Amino acid sequence: MKALLPLLALALVAGLTCKRPNHAPDAPTISGPSSGYVDSTYTFTATATDPDGDGILFRFIWDDGDTTGWSSFIPSDSCVSMCHSWDSAGTYCVRAQAMDGQASSSFWSAACTVRIALAPGALLWRFQVGGYVRHSPAIAADGTIYVGSEPNGLYAVNPDGSLKWHYADGNAENSSPAIATDGTVYIGSSGNDLYAVNADGSPAWSYGLGYYFETSPAIAADGTICVATTNGYLHAVNPDGSPRWRYTLGFVVASSPAIAADGTVYVGTFYKYLYAVNPDGSFKWGYATDDMIMESSPAIAADGTVYVGSRDGYLHAVAPDGSQRWRYKTQNEVRSSPAVAADGTVYFGSYDSSLYAINPDGTLKWRQRTAGWIHSSPAVAADGTVYIGASDSCVYAIRSNGDLAWKLRTNARVISSPTVSSDGVVYVGSDDGYIYAIQGSAPLASSPWPKFHHDNQNTGRAGGR
Repeated sequence: MKALLPLLALALVAGLTCKRPNHAPDAPTISGPSSGYVDSTYTFTATATDPDGDGILFRFIWDDGDTTGWSSFIPSDSCVSMCHSWDSAGTYCVRAQAMDGQASSSFWSAACTVRIALAPGALLWRFQVGGYVRHSPAIAADGTIYVGSEPNGLYAVNPDGSLKWHYADGNAENSSPAIATDGTVYIGSSGNDLYAVNADGSPAWSYGLGYYFETSPAIAADGTICVATTNGYLHAVNPDGSPRWRYTLGFVVASSPAIAADGTVYVGTFYKYLYAVNPDGSFKWGYATDDMIMESSPAIAADGTVYVGSRDGYLHAVAPDGSQRWRYKTQNEVRSSPAVAADGTVYFGSYDSSLYAINPDGTLKWRQRTAGWIHSSPAVAADGTVYIGASDSCVYAIRSNGDLAWKLRTNARVISSPTVSSDGVVYVGSDDGYIYAIQGSAPLASSPWPKFHHDNQNTGRAGGR
């Protein structure tokens, strides 16, 4: 027995001094937001398992040149969270790595991808066209932005703010462009002509209307272009530039025509009437207002109700048969063209320096004051945000509950009506001769009539693109 004691002692010492094998932690799993905004802070969480049950540390790599230091030790299978913000827009792949107390490191985790954008209200770029930009830009299927300038012609601007082409006919461009399904752009000029310009900037044709006009063309489902002249005529022009018909409205017209799903053309006049004209150019009905319909262009709801504003401060709701459904009184003239949200809420601006939200039954939902009178027409985004310009040189973003989301100041009055691209960029002109691209929060709403002349192509047609 005494002989065995030294051997047992040696075995014990050997057991104490022999290290067990060490295994690196498994690659972490990571979670976090998939999108966010520049200069906002976001939290990402990682967890990992150590096969030996050791405590582990974590670090994150943010894909912008920054890697965190190691965290404190935490037990295996526990979570650690770290925060980060990015100072520029882009798509980033966030990864995490784990390490145990023996300095054995895991593989990097699979990427957690996060898209970081500029915060809503941030100016992306502005492009100088000179003169005034008082009408609504149009956006083509390829993202090209078309805008008319008084007096410098029609501009095609790329989504990055660079010039694509410029078309000038020697006259002021006095309307919002409208884009046909084949890419042809229609726009009016002070030279009494309706112009058709190809998508490459070359002229297609021009049609002499015989009188000055400031209204914007609308495009019917069959391609017919409808435009009203100041001397009181509603013209229908074929897609090849030949005349189809002409209807006498009898008085000054500054309201741009709107076309219903059944082809009925609605237009307001200084003669204190909203007219409905059949697709063949014959009279359908007239709705009398107590004062002139100025620049307010009709908007058409899902049930066919027609909304239009008048100089005495009323918003009129007119049934498809020409009868009055209701009217709502503001404190000053309404030249803004209404917009209709998916829930039927009607938005419009007034010269009493307010944006109004009216329920479909004609009751007030809310009213948001601005610091200037409103001529601009609202544009409604898919998240309910309403964009509108005002005479105080600002573009306003108002949430669907009436709260101010943000405003951006330009250098002059904003009479132009905004439009919103499929990636949520807000385009609007200003009297300083620039078109502004502003980061929004959502694309244009899919609603009965979300903006001036219905859609991003300014077709002015219910059910248009």
